[in-house]
Amino acid sequence: MSSMGMRNGSRRIKLAASMLCADPACLKSQVQEVDAAGVDLLHIDMMDGHFVPNMTGGADVANEIRAMTDTVCDYHIMAENPERQIRQLKGLRKGDRVCFHVECGCEIAPLLEEIRGLGAQGGLAMNPGTPISAVEPYLDAVDYMLLLIVNPGFRGQPIIPRTLVKLTKLRERLNEAGMQNKEILVDGAVTLENMREIVEAGADNLVCGPFTCFNQALGGIEPTLTLVKEGLRGMGYVVEAGKR
Repeated sequence: MSSMGMRNGSRRIKLAASMLCADPACLKSQVQEVDAAGVDLLHIDMMDGHFVPNMTGGADVANEIRAMTDTVCDYHIMAENPERQIRQLKGLRKGDRVCFHVECGCEIAPLLEEIRGLGAQGGLAMNPGTPISAVEPYLDAVDYMLLLIVNPGFRGQPIIPRTLVKLTKLRERLNEAGMQNKEILVDGAVTLENMREIVEAGADNLVCGPFTCFNQALGGIEPTLTLVKEGLRGMGYVVEAGKR
């Protein structure tokens, strides 16, 4: 285990429900169910069909979800021209977060500032195969980082093991630069079985998808999230999501 030791087990872990896994036919009721179960963030994927091969409902669905909830929304934009989707977002609230990919080829620093001008936090996402050196010039400028531990665009994939090594190195880079408070959101393949190694590798936020939120085999949203919270608390981590 690295010197990050991995940081104190008493640190807080935030949970983000992946709305990509919600049933679009009953979106409102599932947003309400997630809110009732308690999460820190609603994670909203926006895909353009070019940067990744598939496509989501875009800003229309994202704005619809934003209007349904008081929970902080976390927008993950997977697009060749992320500024287009960002400028279509409506109703952003204090605490909301918007990230786009370092691989998109856009002007990164100005776009981060544009996001902050809308009242949200600005983050950078990186694909499994992208080296940390690609994001290092921007670590000062970001409010948080998103690391994909599966290839982007499709839900339910298995974790790519080498991404946990990269997660540890990214956490170490942030710590060495005095940026311990900048959070890393891990997206993809988080399960009850592997969440310990993910948080020990340096994750501060977990995207909870088909295995850790929308899991009918475990009884659905509330029972599944309860298992996640109990598991993390049993490891000594602080989970405040769902506390009233």
